[in-house]
Amino acid sequence: MNDEALREELYLVEKIRTGASLRETTLKQKIAARHDAK
Repeated sequence: MNDEALREELYLVEKIRTGASLRETTLKQKIAARHDAK
């Protein structure tokens, strides 16, 4: 695998990871807000 392909691969993995952690954070905030509303 050449450097270009490797960089592309790492970029995609990072992008996916970032998206997943953003979703997780949003979900936690929603759960916390719902919990605090009680």
